[in-house]
Amino acid sequence: MTNSKNSDRYLILLEDMNAKLETVAEGYDQLNHKIDTVEKSLRNEINTLRTDLRTEIRLVGTHLSGRIDKLDNRTSRIERHLFSNA
Repeated sequence: MTNSKNSDRYLILLEDMNAKLETVAEGYDQLNHKIDTVEKSLRNEINTLRTDLRTEIRLVGTHLSGRIDKLDNRTSRIERHLFSNA
């Protein structure tokens, strides 16, 4: 084989390798974009859930506070009734 043929073969191999590397790079870019999109979506979902959870916690706290107040009032009435009859 002559140097020219060897050189042509190496050139063809290098072009093929370059094309394959470009394909890998494009795939990497696409995956990177998909990961970024999923990350943004998950962050939004987490933020929404966090807001919803905080709202629910406040509602439960308000509800429980109201129940505690009612129980305190009932306990006070029962104590007054018991001590007034003693």
